[in-house]
Amino acid sequence: MRPKIRIIGAGPAGSSLAYYLSKYGFEVEVYESHQKPGNRPCAWGTPKQIEKYIEIPKELVLNYIDTIDLYLDKKLLFSSDFKGGWGYIIDKPKWLEYLLNNSKAIVKFKQPYDVKKLNSIINKNEHVLVLANGRAGAEENSLRLNAIEYVMEADSWPNNKIEFWFNSSFVGYTWIFPRGDKHISVGVGAFKSFSFLKEYLDVFIRNHSKIQSGKKIQCRGDSLVIGGLRLDKAVRASNIYAVGEAIGAVFPITGEGIRPSVITSYALSSALLSNSNYVSELRKTKLPLAMNIHKIVLWLAMNSSPEERAHLLSSVPIEKSVLIATGEFDTKEITEAYPFLAELMDDIEKNDIILEEYINQHKELTKI
Repeated sequence: MRPKIRIIGAGPAGSSLAYYLSKYGFEVEVYESHQKPGNRPCAWGTPKQIEKYIEIPKELVLNYIDTIDLYLDKKLLFSSDFKGGWGYIIDKPKWLEYLLNNSKAIVKFKQPYDVKKLNSIINKNEHVLVLANGRAGAEENSLRLNAIEYVMEADSWPNNKIEFWFNSSFVGYTWIFPRGDKHISVGVGAFKSFSFLKEYLDVFIRNHSKIQSGKKIQCRGDSLVIGGLRLDKAVRASNIYAVGEAIGAVFPITGEGIRPSVITSYALSSALLSNSNYVSELRKTKLPLAMNIHKIVLWLAMNSSPEERAHLLSSVPIEKSVLIATGEFDTKEITEAYPFLAELMDDIEKNDIILEEYINQHKELTKI
């Protein structure tokens, strides 16, 4: 008999897991503390590779992205047009509702799950509990990054282009993503206070000729678990699992969370369906390898001078930068982009790198 599934959280990880498992015939309940899904600040962008794992209905695509501009210290570093497109801006709240509505799951909004039930669940193998509750389910000491986002009206912004602006004086970046017609998401994420980020973002908007006259509609701030995937936190007990940001499924370099969260749920649904090992299913997706690369590059950026960070960004062509950012690369491509990783690749491929521990174990990287 298949176990009943209880999922805490209706974000990308929880909603996609409910979608997968209910399609496979599992009895699923979803507990969401908010009134509706998709409340956190997010640029709503995802590379097209997400469709290897889950459907994106065309009616929920707000923008098709084929142009990415990357700036470093206020100067255009790279501009690239992607034949066939890079990805989409989706209506994230409606997409989450679509997944839930097209599953057979029982969804309970405004009903946070009583964590006191955890101990009783552990001893009841007829139930499986899945933590899909974002940073609330992550390790307390996980590396976190703050972000501030404005949603704005901006008549002159191209519907097909996104911009990334890097400032070598700190680790993080500013972004501009279109959001449907005549609206944009503009934000900044960095290891800085919220007050610093808001002031920085306000100045950025005032100085950007294409958006300075836009009307600010909404401002939101939040923190992200940015230390990368933690395979050691994927299985909490014999019948308690974690997915999405609860196991660090956010790409450390870019902050992308929708697609990696979906991938973790895809892996867990495969494991539950076939009674296989969840971590092994995760490794099959190659998400852990991509996350390990991101962790090391992030650590290098964090422990570099502004000049070294500028070199780290400018030395890799945008085509390879995008492959690295999306995690869609092979080992040859990554070692060509970052030659120093060649001698570390065996370790990177086989082991789950815990960023905080790796920093202490590989002090020699500071000399690179």
